[in-house]
Amino acid sequence: MTEDIATHTSADQALLPSKLHRVKLYELNPDSNWEDKGTGNCIYITGSGEEMDEIRVRSENDNSTLLSSKVVTHRVYQRQQDTLIVWTEDDNQDLALSFQEIEGCEEIWHKSTDEDDEISNDDNMKASSSALDEVDGHATPKYDSKATLEDDKQILLDNPSMSNLAEIANQLIDAKTANEKNRLAEFILADNYIDKLVPIFETCEDLENLDDLHSLHRIMKAMILLNENAIIEHIIRDGIVSPAMGMLEYDPQTPKMKANHRKVIEQCSGIQTVVPIKDEITMSKIHQTFRLQYLKDVVLTNSLDDALTSTLHSLIFFNHLDIVSSISHDEDFLAELFDVLNNSEDQEKNREAVRFLHQFFSIAKSLQPSSRAGLFRTLAPFGFIDSFLISLTDCDKGTRAEAVDLLSSVVEHDASLVRSYIMRESKDEKDGEKLLEIIIDQFTMDRDHELKFQYAEIIRVLLDSNNGATPGAVLTGETLRKQEPDIDHFLTLFYDKYTTLLIRPLQNVEVKPLKLTGPIDELNMEHNQSELCVHICELLCFAVRQHSFRSKYLMLSSDCFVKIAQLLRCRETYVKLAAVRVFRTCIGLTDDFYNRHLVKHNIFEPIIRVILDTDGRDNLLNSACLELLEFVRKENIKILVNHLITQFGSVLDTITYAPSCKNLRLRHEQNVEPHGSESPATNDTSRSTPPKGAVQGAWTSSTVDQDEEDYFNTSDEEEPDVTKPTETLAAGKAAPLVDYDDEEEDNELSATNKENEHDKSSGNESSKGADSTPGQASPAHEIKSSPKQTEDTVTEEGSPTTSLSSIHKANVPDSPKRRREADDDDDDDDVLAARVQKKNEHRQTPLNSPKTIIINSRITSLRTRKRQE
Repeated sequence: MTEDIATHTSADQALLPSKLHRVKLYELNPDSNWEDKGTGNCIYITGSGEEMDEIRVRSENDNSTLLSSKVVTHRVYQRQQDTLIVWTEDDNQDLALSFQEIEGCEEIWHKSTDEDDEISNDDNMKASSSALDEVDGHATPKYDSKATLEDDKQILLDNPSMSNLAEIANQLIDAKTANEKNRLAEFILADNYIDKLVPIFETCEDLENLDDLHSLHRIMKAMILLNENAIIEHIIRDGIVSPAMGMLEYDPQTPKMKANHRKVIEQCSGIQTVVPIKDEITMSKIHQTFRLQYLKDVVLTNSLDDALTSTLHSLIFFNHLDIVSSISHDEDFLAELFDVLNNSEDQEKNREAVRFLHQFFSIAKSLQPSSRAGLFRTLAPFGFIDSFLISLTDCDKGTRAEAVDLLSSVVEHDASLVRSYIMRESKDEKDGEKLLEIIIDQFTMDRDHELKFQYAEIIRVLLDSNNGATPGAVLTGETLRKQEPDIDHFLTLFYDKYTTLLIRPLQNVEVKPLKLTGPIDELNMEHNQSELCVHICELLCFAVRQHSFRSKYLMLSSDCFVKIAQLLRCRETYVKLAAVRVFRTCIGLTDDFYNRHLVKHNIFEPIIRVILDTDGRDNLLNSACLELLEFVRKENIKILVNHLITQFGSVLDTITYAPSCKNLRLRHEQNVEPHGSESPATNDTSRSTPPKGAVQGAWTSSTVDQDEEDYFNTSDEEEPDVTKPTETLAAGKAAPLVDYDDEEEDNELSATNKENEHDKSSGNESSKGADSTPGQASPAHEIKSSPKQTEDTVTEEGSPTTSLSSIHKANVPDSPKRRREADDDDDDDDVLAARVQKKNEHRQTPLNSPKTIIINSRITSLRTRKRQE
């Protein structure tokens, strides 16, 4: 690979590669977080002639080029912590190389900085230093520009004394160019200049010489603004940090005020962890990181530029990496820490452990998401998740807040870890509250609105079956189960055991009438209860969108629709909006199951009452209700259009300030008479054609008995679009399907029915009137399926309708199946049907058999005769 890197595409230009060094490449993203771009081998390539030198990194996995950066004159390469080089590209992109070995970092840094100095001082010097030694095949050593700088070009500082502090400060502040700043920084480090200032500062402070103390402040601040990593690292060392912070306390801009930086730093240094950290290097990095953070956020908050901010952020970031790596690999420390969390009887010590974990994970947030998820899984075997059983129920609000924040972070980055723990916990027969039960209890009982919001978000993420998937990816139920096999079992556990606990506050709402006219008994709730109901409504909206058959089971087995409608009696507008959002979510699915239940529970009456009460005011609540009606009209959800106009049409006609109500009536008229512009004869035929969702093949005729006509009308509203196939009880098998697609097929069917039934009906025609019952053995006309109707729709009575394709598979060609939801399949529908049927056995008497529509021979003969005439 070295030979490949050293080979140049042009034969007349030779490149001189240096030794390979193993590095990690980091890139600063727009959120000021360092992203790991990969691990590879770094090489410094010296260009010949006019070609610039280059720093190149190739991936150690696939040998692809991770970095190809030209070494240019104006670029500043900063060395941090012996193994880091940080710089900014011409496109303002910050990059960093983390070397595995100090020697590699030193070599690349010296070559890049030496190259910069040579270009800026003497172009001929660069050409000579990069010449090849053709004798032994190696490059001659690079010319050391720092060793050969002319004395009159060097920038030196006088030895500090009380008499020249003001001059030194001015000399440091006057350095503007990058070369001047670099040479000043090199001199300060080489001469231990900061150490020389310490005794002078102590003398000035003893003498209370404010002028010299102000000069020392300017000197120390100017040194930091040179933006040299080594200077900053030297300032935060244990022996230097206290006098350095002392100098920064005497700000000349506030001469009558003095900060207390040293006191804060000393208090931090004296803090002991709940479990001692035995690694001295890790403890030192923890203290240094705090000092860097304090320097960045407090001391220099008004003096930071972008370059210095980037430098301080980089130093903090790489310290965090070292701290997290060291602690996560210290098994003895982790075992002792979680033993305190889970088994300690000292409540105060337990709280300190939670506080330590919270701080630990706050610095771990700078890690990449994959690294954070790996950290959580590393801590899990030590009892990390078990600790929440205690900390979430602590009486101290601060401890609970830290515990919830920790749990939110875990669920956000690795929800499957928490789900797996809950599933294992559910199989444990030990007494005591389970984690999910504690989360829901705290969600419903905690009065802090911020914690309540975090609990709601935790529940939502745990219920999100797409959590962890690639954004925008279309995932089937099978794909999700492969990624996380326990997701179905977790959802089943949640809906079986915990939904009742979750919606219990909603179930406690008292039901009172919500009529279009008359006074309304206002629903009075505390602010805490109002917020809780809003969060529950949001979770229900999420469940309706994400969990197809499970959410239907929840709505069917409870009176959620009725209780949610009662929230419209509440005074707070945001509570009413939450209730409207639930109904809007259900309608937005255009699912007949939800539409029928909205009609059944008369949900639209309170919504229209809200429209009437807002009386055209330009507010969000009025707009939301009108948008709901507009969506029904736009999507032409016929069962809802018909219900709204037939039940509330006269009231809606009075709402004239918005076109939605008027357009809704027009839509209803179009559904009833879709061919109103044709001839009268055609119109008569059009009126007999039922709208979408009505019973197909049921003729309208004046010769039909009124009872039978009422039966057809009733079945239009109560029966689903796809009815159950009729079974011929006497024969013991299903009757054949008949398709009524056009007039020719109708005529053929009528003639056939007439011939087949004439002989049978001649002797007992009087006994087969229009009031025939479904139990009689007579031909049954199958209802034609609506294109939008699903094959496994759950009916109002709680049992799924029989699939036509499954019963008459041999007689009917295969029709395209509906697209399933992410967690929906046929087995799930069977489970739903069994559960609902079992639950209804205790609530009502099950239906004996589905309704059967009977068209007797007399009616068939009359209709056929009328058509022939």
